[in-house]
Amino acid sequence: MARKQKSKRNRTKQTTARPSPSLCRVCIRETFDELRFETTEVRIVSRFGASFDLSRECRVGTLIQLELPLERELRAFSHDDELYKVIGLIQHSQVAAKGSKSLYEVNVMFIGRHFPDSYFSNPLQAYRLQRQNDDGTWDLTECSSQYKHRRFPRIRIKLQVEIGLIQKNERTILKENTVTCDISSAGVAVISKLPAEVGDKIKFACADMDFYAIAEVLRRRNHFGLQDILHLKFVDFHFPVERLIFSRVGMTAKSASAA
Repeated sequence: MARKQKSKRNRTKQTTARPSPSLCRVCIRETFDELRFETTEVRIVSRFGASFDLSRECRVGTLIQLELPLERELRAFSHDDELYKVIGLIQHSQVAAKGSKSLYEVNVMFIGRHFPDSYFSNPLQAYRLQRQNDDGTWDLTECSSQYKHRRFPRIRIKLQVEIGLIQKNERTILKENTVTCDISSAGVAVISKLPAEVGDKIKFACADMDFYAIAEVLRRRNHFGLQDILHLKFVDFHFPVERLIFSRVGMTAKSASAA
């Protein structure tokens, strides 16, 4: 049964969404031979993904099929069809009390029109996001084992950011404009030439997401002898990952270049 609550869509180039009731038909493969269908009301939708409630749990990393009405400007294909039929990858699935019922809040990212070939040989295969395409959909890579739910799931995306190494002794900050490799609500990996070491404090700024925080260097590694990558943990603040998923910042992030 559809949920009677407000849903939202990302309509503009801003991160804001607008109320717009929209029913979505979801097809989930339970086993090799069993399909489950649910009709629910979309809470949030954008060019990149959607958020809605389901009556039963879906595993993170599972591919599902959705049919929903969607504005032309939010579609990557099938612009003239009445319903937008798209494959989604489950990124988040968590039980939540909704009145007298317990429902599962689900977030999916749109990966395109068709299932990957590997899905047909193993429809229970788990996947994770690899990179974002120019049309807003995402490429996938297979997980070698059952997807392990992270406390803070990471998104591989290039965001333009500014980082600054806080030098306490000299009371100065060495700044650098760079891009992220991946990001979660708890931390981020960035390409960097700063002389930062484990334990150093970094000022982190992502203007596109209006996010500013202090981070601590957890690890420094060299990527194939070409560039150094800093792994940072945010101190006292969490990055708004869900707002990133349902915004258009991901598209502008494609213009960020990395060596």
